[in-house]
Amino acid sequence: MARDSGHRPHLIPRRTDRRAVPLLYAHQDRPAAEPIFFVELHGPYLAQNAQDSVVLIPPHYARDDEEPDPSSMVRCWKTTEVYELLARDQDTSAEPTSTPPRVLKYLGQDPWTALPLMQKPAGMQLGALIKKYRAAMYSSSSSGTPSSGNGSSHDERSRIASRHLPLAYQWTLHLISAVSYLHKNSIILGDLSDESCFLETTSPYALCLAGFPDAGYGRVMGDATTDRPFHPLNVPRPGKVAPSLRTDVFLVGCLVYQIMTGWWPGEEGAARSVHTNHAWYDVVAKWIPDGQWPELEREFLGDIVHGCWKADGYESIEAVREDLEKRLQEEGWAVQGDDLSGLEVDDGLFSGGN
Repeated sequence: MARDSGHRPHLIPRRTDRRAVPLLYAHQDRPAAEPIFFVELHGPYLAQNAQDSVVLIPPHYARDDEEPDPSSMVRCWKTTEVYELLARDQDTSAEPTSTPPRVLKYLGQDPWTALPLMQKPAGMQLGALIKKYRAAMYSSSSSGTPSSGNGSSHDERSRIASRHLPLAYQWTLHLISAVSYLHKNSIILGDLSDESCFLETTSPYALCLAGFPDAGYGRVMGDATTDRPFHPLNVPRPGKVAPSLRTDVFLVGCLVYQIMTGWWPGEEGAARSVHTNHAWYDVVAKWIPDGQWPELEREFLGDIVHGCWKADGYESIEAVREDLEKRLQEEGWAVQGDDLSGLEVDDGLFSGGN
């Protein structure tokens, strides 16, 4: 397990001289046709700082009009600390593993700021990928059942197309592998969303997690900054509740649901968006306290997803992994490490986009 105690990684910047190269990838240092990698990740930004690397930066580093916020810097340093703890554990581990941890590769600390440097992701964030390829990945039809919460209309059901299900299974395996790796090292993600997941659109079609601004580890408490109503830390209750291992398991269920349907629970389509429809937001906010779960069929791992959400469901991410691997084996799939053996992906799936 990763070291606990008060021995937190050394985060005092090693350089105090003038930075020779801008923190962000300078326009003159890149090919003219190459876009700069720059995405939001739970508040901070994952920004390109060299050809093959990115750095997690607070908002005021990215926007001149943003007032400096010390707490934002601390959230970025959390990612540095998590990676340093993982590196320590790998150095002392007597049990090497051949299974990739499915976490974005750490390149060390920026010497001027101690912000975390990571390998540039090879893929897209889950939310962006779904938005771009929704038409190719998903099919829609009426479910024939009343819409959750009001009973007045019928759901327009969105599900990943059956020919792409094996790819969804592999991404689910990778997601569980990443969370399991962190949990084994006593790290709680605290918040986990489509911004955290990067998916490759070419072979080997891998999923990896990046950035830990809400993590809990050792004596550092985790947190969540999302306002999504379908989130275990946003359930109305007295006092502040710290994230737990079960919080991460619940959010894994949400991400698997999103992979299978194209939507975070309760956010299906613009007409029922919790971000624009306040009445619908209030409906979705009652689902977790009432134990009311969005429908998802067994073919799309619905029973496993619901097991992640139920109070008497999975106690650990390893229990989720065991059930998933058993299910896939029952359906004739062989799992090697955390890959689906014999996976074939439609050549045209990611060739276009909206």
